[in-house]
Amino acid sequence: MDTKYLKSHKVQIVILSILVVGLATLIYLVQTQQIFKPKAEADLHEAFSVTSNEPGREVTCSGSTCQTNTLNINIRLDDPNILIEP
Repeated sequence: MDTKYLKSHKVQIVILSILVVGLATLIYLVQTQQIFKPKAEADLHEAFSVTSNEPGREVTCSGSTCQTNTLNINIRLDDPNILIEP
């Protein structure tokens, strides 16, 4: 190749190089299998406790569902280690 050609077409060569690298990266990423692991577990509700702020109002919890007849509740994190374990 002539050095005059390289100097006059420097921008086109850079753009072409970026496109070739991008295409190679795209092909690699399309062919690589992604592994999706769920981060949520069924026992995460055990990390929290739910209580009522109003006297005489109760909160009953069974499993991961809590029921109450008031919207004035406290949700407290009892065990943060449950949330960060893999």
